[in-house]
Amino acid sequence: MSELRLSAYREKALGILAIVFVAGLATGVLGTRAYDRHMDATKGDPLQQQASVAMDRLTHDLDLNDEQAERVQAILDHYIMFEADLLSQVRSLQQQGRKEILEVLDAEQRSKFETMVRPVSTGP
Repeated sequence: MSELRLSAYREKALGILAIVFVAGLATGVLGTRAYDRHMDATKGDPLQQQASVAMDRLTHDLDLNDEQAERVQAILDHYIMFEADLLSQVRSLQQQGRKEILEVLDAEQRSKFETMVRPVSTGP
């Protein structure tokens, strides 16, 4: 094959490689942006997210009219607040229990205990 033909193939190959690289880069950037938007949209209170999903499903599956949807939403809101309050009380009781356990332990045991409960206490 002539040197001229090899040069032309190299140029085409480099051009195709550049196009594939740029396309991959663009896909990565666009995919990352879409993922970030999705993650931003799903942040927030998990209880509120569950209620929103439940409300959407109830409205769709039961074909609720506007008045029914409004009343069901009020009921869900009430119980979301109730559940949030209960969760707050549970967390408070857990902290109190840990505090009482720490009072019984010596320094070495406290250190081990703190290591043991750290993964449990660093939740969202």
